[in-house]
Amino acid sequence: MHYKELLEFNDYAMDLTIRMAHHNSAMEGNSLTLGDTISILIDRKTPIKSVSLDEVYEIENYRNFIPFILEFLERNRDIDEHLICHFHSVLMRNILPDFGKFKNTYNEIIGAKKPTASPAMVQPRINDLCLKIQNDLALNLSNEEKLKKIAEHHIEFEEIHPFSDGNGRTGRALMFYQTIQYDLTPFVIEVTARSEYMNAMREQDANALVGIIKDCQKIELEKIKRYTAIFKERQIIKP
Repeated sequence: MHYKELLEFNDYAMDLTIRMAHHNSAMEGNSLTLGDTISILIDRKTPIKSVSLDEVYEIENYRNFIPFILEFLERNRDIDEHLICHFHSVLMRNILPDFGKFKNTYNEIIGAKKPTASPAMVQPRINDLCLKIQNDLALNLSNEEKLKKIAEHHIEFEEIHPFSDGNGRTGRALMFYQTIQYDLTPFVIEVTARSEYMNAMREQDANALVGIIKDCQKIELEKIKRYTAIFKERQIIKP
């Protein structure tokens, strides 16, 4: 089974959506727990405790993420400026007034080795990055080389920092999309790996990021094995 097919299995897609929503949001400081995330996405109920609407929207916005991924994969959409902005629009809707649009003021990454792109340079640098991604996708690479490319592209995207906010979750969404394009094991970087991930990003260390990705893939592969077994069992007993 290809990973794209697995995303079409609703049980796995929802489990993945919940974990992506929780861990990606928690990485950015969201205080909602995994249980709160389940309550929002499955039960459609907000937590009883007092939380900001932004935190709820950060979770809720992931509801439509997997369907959008599948739609773009079905159309064989390459990663380009429009796809990147669309991802940002989906993930940052109701949170930022400029969701889906590149920044028009300068921003910085605290502790980063290099400055982010100026607003005037965002579009040309994003276009250059997208061209690299498209060219690399056409190469006959080993799985190890593919992971290294994904890590390098992610580091470059975060260095550009094209949006006023939401760059981290958008960049990780792009990594996820690339893994499915390459038919590699998808992954979710869990909040427990935040320190290692942030350090790899600050140091722009692609090898360290690849190591983190591999660890996350091992975790995901165990989940995939369980859901694949469930999927096959249901196919067998289907009337």
